[in-house]
Amino acid sequence: MSAADLALVAANLVYATSYVVTRVALDDVPPATLALLRVGLAAAVLLPLARAAVFLNLQPVVGAVLGVAVLDEPAGLLTAAGAALVVAGLALTTHRAPH
Repeated sequence: MSAADLALVAANLVYATSYVVTRVALDDVPPATLALLRVGLAAAVLLPLARAAVFLNLQPVVGAVLGVAVLDEPAGLLTAAGAALVVAGLALTTHRAPH
């Protein structure tokens, strides 16, 4: 596993646990300060991997696919359209122009 892969896994772990930490921290830290700290931490982790971080946008698509596959959730036209927009946006942001 490369350093970039490990960094993306770490970023996902931070993202996945942030809601629990936020709930506990809101007792002592104002919401605006907490939001600023969260964005600052995300920028510090992801900025060196800006190109790879684009693929974090696939999380909703993966979540929808897993919801259908594992939980038998219904997937309608809006789900498919949303997934198509995410994939199209990813294609547009990662496409390299010819030199």
